[in-house]
Amino acid sequence: MRIIGGEKGGRKLSRWQGVGIRPLRDRVRTALFDTLGEAVVGAEVLDLF
Repeated sequence: MRIIGGEKGGRKLSRWQGVGIRPLRDRVRTALFDTLGEAVVGAEVLDLF
């Protein structure tokens, strides 16, 4: 997993072993935040989908 935007954009995160979750595809995540657009400018967002 990696952070795709903001101040920490591009940073990779370690995976959680054995938790039974998987991250959204980058394409889906990017589309979601592109849709939200101006509504989240300046906001701190934790993507836990």
